[in-house]
Amino acid sequence: DHERLLAAWNEPPVDGGEPSQARATLDTRLVVQRIYAVARECPDRVAVEVRTTSPEGRVHPPRAVSYRAVCLRADAISAALRDLELPAEALVGVALDRECDFLATCLAAWRIGLAVLPLDPTHPPARLDAILEDSDATVLVHAGALDRLAMSRRPVHEVDLRAVPSTAPSGVRSGPSCVPHPESLAYVLYTSGSTGRPKGVQISQGALASFLGAIEARLPLLPGDQLLAVTTFMFDIAFLEVLLPLVQGATTVLLDHDSTVDPQRLTAAIEGGRTRLLQ
Repeated sequence: DHERLLAAWNEPPVDGGEPSQARATLDTRLVVQRIYAVARECPDRVAVEVRTTSPEGRVHPPRAVSYRAVCLRADAISAALRDLELPAEALVGVALDRECDFLATCLAAWRIGLAVLPLDPTHPPARLDAILEDSDATVLVHAGALDRLAMSRRPVHEVDLRAVPSTAPSGVRSGPSCVPHPESLAYVLYTSGSTGRPKGVQISQGALASFLGAIEARLPLLPGDQLLAVTTFMFDIAFLEVLLPLVQGATTVLLDHDSTVDPQRLTAAIEGGRTRLLQ
């Protein structure tokens, strides 16, 4: 029973096969390894499309970002984080709008053995304050969002991405500086607190890779496929939305916050693009 619960039933079937058959088909590499591998093989392929709409529901021309550009940006951000000499698995608070820099910052942290704490700038400052205090995050990455957050607690270090160059300094090699251990921390998410004080939930690198691999077995994506990401980065399923396309060489479409909460604008964003997938 122990083996069946922990092993057999946790191996998802592929194409109707038996669970044991899936073991050979799942990609066991960690997320940062897989995304950098796509960037090496297909650097000019579109990794992220940033899509916005007007209050009237008009879809603005999207901004496309290649795999090469995402990874070069991650290299630059990781160089700034490395200068802080943080310990392994230190929590990096990420208070960014729904832009490509959120993904680049996650890769930047993971490529040097750090973990991320997503913080949605649209959430109440009191909630963000409580999370920062409870998590004991030592660094906060932002791009000016602090100007409108009015948070009372500030980590020891702050990295303003507006001051970080688009590419890493010369001599910094692109790609993961170290391969994270599967049991090392990838990110921390906080519960809503609807039944009490919000609690931080730790997700390991291996758990994230296994989750994406299991969904990939059921939902394989091809180059050119687009998945429209609409969930706040502080909710766990957001990592499925933003990372599942990237580990498969497809495209993540990031929709601005106002469009995600307005049915008319969301409908326009869906109908005005080539997106065929929405979680």
